Amino acid sequence: MEVGRSFEEARSAEETLMSVPKMENAKCRATMEASEKGQMMTELEGNKQKCKKEGNHTRKTVNAFVHNDVMYKRYYIKEIEEVTNRFTSNIKVGQGGYGPVTHTLSHPCCH
Repeated sequence: MEVGRSFEEARSAEETLMSVPKMENAKCRATMEASEKGQMMTELEGNKQKCKKEGNHTRKTVNAFVHNDVMYKRYYIKEIEEVTNRFTSNIKVGQGGYGPVTHTLSHPCCH
């Protein structure tokens, strides 16, 4: 009987030893998953802060435009033709997306 008991104990010890790597592997997998979740949470929090900061910047920009009391002068085509000498090419300095860019020394619209 004692041999049978020793055999059972040895078998039980062997099973225990065989299950240790599986348990360690499961612990390692759980740790890796927790780490990945933590990284994702950190990334999401960073994105949240970035959006909040960009939202504040946008809000400030809109408020600056809404509360701006600067009045802009409206120029009429006759004033522009007079200052540019009817869009003469000798005062053209370049070409913009909306048309020619000219230079004038005398600007009666602003005086």
